[in-house]
Amino acid sequence: SMFISDEYGPNIYRFSADGHLLSATQPPAALVPMRHGTPNFASDNPGPGAAEPDPKDPDTGRQNNQGLEGMAMTPDGKFLIAVLQSAARQDGGDSGSTRQNTRALVYDTSDLAHLKLAHEYVVPLPVFKDAKGKTKVAAQSEIVALSDKSFLMLARDSGNGQGLKGDASLYRQVNVVDLSTATDIAGGAFDGADRPVAPKGVVDPSVTPAKLTPFIDINDSAELGRFGLHNGAPNDQDNLSEKWEAMSVVSVLDAKLPDDYFLFVANDNDFLAQDGFQVGAPYKAEDGANVDTMFLVYQVTLPGLAKK
Repeated sequence: SMFISDEYGPNIYRFSADGHLLSATQPPAALVPMRHGTPNFASDNPGPGAAEPDPKDPDTGRQNNQGLEGMAMTPDGKFLIAVLQSAARQDGGDSGSTRQNTRALVYDTSDLAHLKLAHEYVVPLPVFKDAKGKTKVAAQSEIVALSDKSFLMLARDSGNGQGLKGDASLYRQVNVVDLSTATDIAGGAFDGADRPVAPKGVVDPSVTPAKLTPFIDINDSAELGRFGLHNGAPNDQDNLSEKWEAMSVVSVLDAKLPDDYFLFVANDNDFLAQDGFQVGAPYKAEDGANVDTMFLVYQVTLPGLAKK
């Protein structure tokens, strides 16, 4: 069977290998999108003829399209970690400049049919300055679990890259997230929508967030240049695209380097193609955009991972 996380719920679903839904797990109430006191999973992108949600954004819970974007099983198979893409509405997620403090949910998988929330932590997302000097938050797009206390997290900016008007990304990095000294808030008052853990983006003084350590700068010009790639102008086929949203690690299978792994980082081309076919009809992306699916592969050292 397999687990799939949902950025709209935000829920976690378990499917059989032949595609049948086996179970669904809802996160704590603090993350469920609420409008007028009722769960409402609209994301303000109504289809043809559909009404827009009222209000446009949830009152509390996950922000539109900012659900469980990253999820991974720990190497020992005992835990499943899911991370909200950015802060919940009541935790500063109602503003692009204060949505830094997201949450990581750690589920016990001893009973695959009934996931149990074992731990929950506040995770500070990276911040950066835009071209106008304004503080922005880099939402996370993917994680790789290293243990139940640490994971790799890919965070990035948006609106810049191949196929878009903005050519240069200001932030694309893989970070190491350490949960070992963070406050476990699972099952406490902060799991209710009426008790923000980071009102206006400021973490409650009783809570210690996880620690974030930069690991890989995907925009590193020297590294990209080794393979004929770049970040920024000219905005051509060799410029990195906007959405880097997949990661995985595999051993290099070298007995002399037992702690070395290949870290695969892949993009989402966002259906930007000139010969696309969708909803029963062919299409061409605007401005001639034709973005390839791409994998970047890094050799990294992750001490002790093989023993976990």
